Amino acid sequence: MKTKSQNRLVDILWASNQKKDVERLFAEMAMGVLFGLKEHRLSVEQAEKDMFNMDAYHEARRQRVDRRLIEFLEWGMELEDVVQIAPENIEESYAEMGQLLSSFFAQSRGRRRRVAAPTPILTEERHRNPRGTKKLAMTGS
Repeated sequence: MKTKSQNRLVDILWASNQKKDVERLFAEMAMGVLFGLKEHRLSVEQAEKDMFNMDAYHEARRQRVDRRLIEFLEWGMELEDVVQIAPENIEESYAEMGQLLSSFFAQSRGRRRRVAAPTPILTEERHRNPRGTKKLAMTGS
């Protein structure tokens, strides 16, 4: 039986049985956390509590979310070390994390386009049959 955890991301990952819904919610939350970090509106400590922790990581792996989202979590879990050891590299970390999310969103948009094939537009074409009368035909273009 599913139980409510102390971690919001884990709750989101548990909430849906649809992998694409889980990944979309995860990526949307990740985008918000990254924005908050870049704009200094969210501390690394709070981001760790909300997203970048072992509970979220293990649940994301269990749910087999997209590898870029797993890698995003891995980068996030290292942010505290970057801040302590090499704070001048924090923007580079944010840029790499942003690239992972951009790549995920670009591919997920591309997948939707390929899956939903466009409906052909029906047009009227007039054909003459052997007796010389006009006949309408509907064709796809």
